[in-house]
Amino acid sequence: MGEFVQVCKENDCQEGEIKGFTLKGKRIFIAKSGGKFFSCDSICTHAGGPLEEGYLEEKCIMCPLHGAQFDIETGAVLTPPATRSLTTHKVKVEGEQVFVEL
Repeated sequence: MGEFVQVCKENDCQEGEIKGFTLKGKRIFIAKSGGKFFSCDSICTHAGGPLEEGYLEEKCIMCPLHGAQFDIETGAVLTPPATRSLTTHKVKVEGEQVFVEL
């Protein structure tokens, strides 16, 4: 089990939005969908694209480089060209602060 690290305030990420952060040398994103926060590594497993610059539709994020799609809740690959899942991170909200477990 990792430690929870404060990443942003709850109102810094609006519904349907993706925000990228570097925490402890790791590039991650926070996304808000259905009123919940999700976090995954922000580097596409196909070609290293910046997922925080991608497109979010419900719980699906699409890489801006080659269109690989991932489930932001499970990290699972939804469409190629990616073949490896994303690493997901637990998220918790305390007060107005959003924390990610690394």
